[in-house]
Amino acid sequence: MRKETINAFKLLIEKTELLNSFSFIKDPKITSFKWSENNGNDTLEIFGHNDESIHAFILTYRFFFDKKEHCSFRWLFENVLDDPELSEKWKNNFINLRNDLNEYLDSYPPMKLTDSDHKSGLTYRDIQHLFMFGDLTHSTWNPENRSEFKKIMVNKISEGILKSQFVAILLVTYDKVLKLSELCESELSDFL
Repeated sequence: MRKETINAFKLLIEKTELLNSFSFIKDPKITSFKWSENNGNDTLEIFGHNDESIHAFILTYRFFFDKKEHCSFRWLFENVLDDPELSEKWKNNFINLRNDLNEYLDSYPPMKLTDSDHKSGLTYRDIQHLFMFGDLTHSTWNPENRSEFKKIMVNKISEGILKSQFVAILLVTYDKVLKLSELCESELSDFL
């Protein structure tokens, strides 16, 4: 197995172990919200994970979805699959897992929000991208992402729905990360 592959697998396992230590995973909660309007004033209460637990989790979680990171699904797909010493079992399982992940992210939540920019609604990937690159991790890299986030979050109902959906996305995709980590651990133990 190439050194680059071994290092990527070790980083992936290390970051997954770190994710497992966060309260977001140790104490998972369903996110819900309560919206009310009184004399033209919107109020929104969000229940479930607090912002601190989400922010702490997302800083490590992003490693798996930022194409530049060596433990991301995309980087592994583009740089590791051609490693001749990787087992066919790992390659097949990884491709299936990545396909499942992409199928999920490219699908729509049961409650779709539409506007003039998103006539068919936001996919799970759009929502993940909106929060990660418009607010929580790289919001200054592309000002357009931040502007889109701010524009959508002006509406309190949209904010409640999207935040609830984002937390669900984190939990579903975390499961994929966990499975990938197990694949990498198994492959390393067979190789080393």
